[in-house]
Amino acid sequence: MAVLSDLTLAPGKCIDLLIDFTPKTIGIKYAMFEIYIDGDTVRFPIQGIGTPPVGVEDNNVLPSIVRVYPNPSNGAVNFSGSAPTAMPIRMRIFDLAGNQIAHETRVATGGGEFQFVWNSSETGSMPSGNYIAVFSYGTSQTRIPFVIVR
Repeated sequence: MAVLSDLTLAPGKCIDLLIDFTPKTIGIKYAMFEIYIDGDTVRFPIQGIGTPPVGVEDNNVLPSIVRVYPNPSNGAVNFSGSAPTAMPIRMRIFDLAGNQIAHETRVATGGGEFQFVWNSSETGSMPSGNYIAVFSYGTSQTRIPFVIVR
């Protein structure tokens, strides 16, 4: 808990406080922000959304090139790429709130080539917006941003 004390504000003045509330577990989390004023406590509820990590670890980047077409798209999105060898490649699609929308696993061919087609219209008619495709195998991954336009 952070404590800010010995702060005096003149009447009619204000202060801006930035509260960084980032839950470490997935889902909606709640907390209480408390201010003590002249012996009284004023409480403000705050809410944060813990999301699954979709970033790329610098030391675990998928050593492949993934192409997305078309981008932006209004329906089917094609992803293709290559991995060092034939292996299972997992694709997960996330919205910007961190919600996983779709997932699929395919085995790359003998030359390491893989292709995924995700039809955004079949997944509950996804709204226009920015999305992230995460491709992974083993402990390596890469993320590809793309846009859906309706």
